Amino acid sequence: MHTSSYRWLNRTIPRYCGVSGSTQPADSLPLRDDGFARGYQTHATWHSSRLAPDRVVSVVDGMMTPFGRHETKSIGVLWEQAPTSQDPRVAYPEARLPPEWSALCLISHSPHIIWNREHRLVRIVSRQAWKALMESPCKGGDPRPFASELTSDSELAAAWLLFCLSGGQRCLWNGVAEHSAELLQVIWCRAFGAEPPEKVWAYIQDMHGHRLVSVAPQGWSDLEQNRESAAVYSEHFPVPGDEWRVDVIH
Repeated sequence: MHTSSYRWLNRTIPRYCGVSGSTQPADSLPLRDDGFARGYQTHATWHSSRLAPDRVVSVVDGMMTPFGRHETKSIGVLWEQAPTSQDPRVAYPEARLPPEWSALCLISHSPHIIWNREHRLVRIVSRQAWKALMESPCKGGDPRPFASELTSDSELAAAWLLFCLSGGQRCLWNGVAEHSAELLQVIWCRAFGAEPPEKVWAYIQDMHGHRLVSVAPQGWSDLEQNRESAAVYSEHFPVPGDEWRVDVIH
């Protein structure tokens, strides 16, 4: 366990919950130490996908340097009370995201994936649809062997879209967009109904870097945070308000 302290809404958080690179079993029982009993724990990783956090937060580490104050921002997860071990509603833990990040359907911080429980696409998908997708010829990703089912069932269509985003399936998505553009358009419209969005957004951190991702029937786009993408980041991934910020105390 880390011994540093953190502050959230003027309340001191005793320490992080969870350890990067944990050797705990994937589905270990909830921890019941004093930190968990008090709640207010935060970290980007935790022992079990069965212990879904209450919210995703921005963790800010500010330090004074010879050149002035320097801030490092990272994504963390926060439990406001002791969690109860339970299966995810569908496949991955779901949590509240800052309202400023409402456009994001998920945040992927390898090896963990958190779905935005308020996002339209996430709310469409059911456990039954995900199970059907995993048991279908589409389990490998290619939607063509399962095209008739995907294009006739909105929950299955939405499950396939989330499957691609959750797995970072950029090559698969762009391959379908290039060779079966009409099929991808039909899956997209079936998932969302009469008023489909222009794009769906996610934030992914993996071996390829940290980036905003947008998907649409026309293709998959990765946007690293730089001067060229500053406007997009300020719109879809801005600095959240104080209720969604945890500060490191040195």
